[in-house]
Amino acid sequence: MGIRGQKISDFAIVDADATVMRLDLANLLRRLKDNDGRPRWKEAEEVIMQMLEDLRALESSPTKLANEVKAYLVLSEVYRGIITQLQSQSVAQSQAQAEQQAQMQAQAQAQMVEALNNAKAAQASMLRSPDQVAVQKKQMAEICHKLAQHHMDTGQEDEAYNILQEAVKHDETCTEAMLALAKMRLQRSEYDACQHQCMVLMRVDSGNEEASMIMADIMFRKGEYDAAIYHFQQILDTTPNNYDVLQRLVRLLRRAGRLEDTPKFLTAAEKSSARASFDAGLHYCKGLYQRFANSPREALQEFNLARGDAEWGTEAVYNMVEIYLNPEDDNMWEEPDNGRQQNSDSVHAATKLLSEAASHRGGVLDPKHKILEAYTNMATHQKPGIDKAMMQLQNLVSSDPNNVPCLLAMSTGFMMLKQQPKARNNLKRISKLPFREEETLEFEKCWLMLADIYSEGGKYDLAEELCKRCLSYNKSCAKAWEMMGVIKEKEQSYADAADNYEQAWKYTGDQSATIGFKLAFNYLKAKRMVEAIDVCHKVLAVNPDYPKIRTDILDKARQALKP
Repeated sequence: MGIRGQKISDFAIVDADATVMRLDLANLLRRLKDNDGRPRWKEAEEVIMQMLEDLRALESSPTKLANEVKAYLVLSEVYRGIITQLQSQSVAQSQAQAEQQAQMQAQAQAQMVEALNNAKAAQASMLRSPDQVAVQKKQMAEICHKLAQHHMDTGQEDEAYNILQEAVKHDETCTEAMLALAKMRLQRSEYDACQHQCMVLMRVDSGNEEASMIMADIMFRKGEYDAAIYHFQQILDTTPNNYDVLQRLVRLLRRAGRLEDTPKFLTAAEKSSARASFDAGLHYCKGLYQRFANSPREALQEFNLARGDAEWGTEAVYNMVEIYLNPEDDNMWEEPDNGRQQNSDSVHAATKLLSEAASHRGGVLDPKHKILEAYTNMATHQKPGIDKAMMQLQNLVSSDPNNVPCLLAMSTGFMMLKQQPKARNNLKRISKLPFREEETLEFEKCWLMLADIYSEGGKYDLAEELCKRCLSYNKSCAKAWEMMGVIKEKEQSYADAADNYEQAWKYTGDQSATIGFKLAFNYLKAKRMVEAIDVCHKVLAVNPDYPKIRTDILDKARQALKP
């Protein structure tokens, strides 16, 4: 048979160029789509599996091992693609479909880990060769990082931690592995080791912003807020319009209880160039600030200006959806005060935004999108909508049991269905998971929801402990301050209650009429009449018809001041 009649695979072993062609073909196939628009994962897998079978027939040699490593790495990417595709698919409509989808995802994950472990084993054999040791160690570090990333994605924190340490031992210049290890050490509260890791990383890559931000977080955790903010300021002094750093600084200032310092950084970014006022990143940062400052209407306006942007649009839409569904950050399981029609309008707006975001991403949905869809269904406060949401969330949690945002959403659903024990068990489970920086808001809400349940059950010490934990991560959490005020008020410790309500009032920008009423009432009980009158005036300026505040507090405080 002539050359023209032979397959590519016939040349893969004897011809180095043909080996490269086979790897390129597999890479090409995993990027192409068939006539139905589906990626050609199966064909890519077949090409690599045939290559590996041919390689097994050869005697061991450095060339064979190098080709095996390359083949297994491409194969792992094929399986990673399958996993991503399964995760982005629409939520299954039946339990059987959900179980099948979860089974397929678990199989692909096992195959990906097997491919990476095989690549690691082949690379370990390569390290025994005296040639190109530095290059081989670098490759080994990259393989270890890929394995660790999978373990982190599936919640296997200890395995990920150990493999990342191995990666750094092989190559101390692998910035991805060093950064991931620094983040894990931060989560484990190993601050000294984390700080050392960041310093090593910054020697390798002096401009690494992630390392600077982790250093800032270490300073924050140690209570050194000025030092933490200094690390961000160093970056922003050079590039005021670095919006990724700016949005992180906004979050840090909120957590440090210094949100009022934010406008000067926003102003500096706006003045950094003539066109800065048109930057979606700036509008996103402004929206974040307005949301944290308890100004949902202004936040929506800013996020709306960022929602069409490729980089900032998705997160802007997600923030808009959360604001529409819960503008006052109330307990979602309670009946809405704004009436059925207004609530229905908000749900409709949220649904429309999520559909728009899905179309912009070609129908590929990330877990956060699916969780927001579930919240949107819950926000109807109708049992069919809540049941549908719980099915969506159950499908998600079956493939990722430690997904904190998903578990929190399920707890909200249980509360809506009047199944408080199930909600409590779910929340207790979340509270035992290691804290993740990127899920700060979700952990806050979990601790507060559990504290609320404990408070209702008269377990004030447990509720107060959770509130203090929340405040250790976010000093400006108004709900935590408010709940501590409620606890002190129930204990008839009105002076302490007033102190806590005072902080809650401050961190809502003196805008929450509900908290203002509670603060004025406890000022009255603590015989602080002037302060009570002052707060009453502020509440009435925002809400002139707020019930009972005139008769129950304002008039009584004025009467008490009379000689």
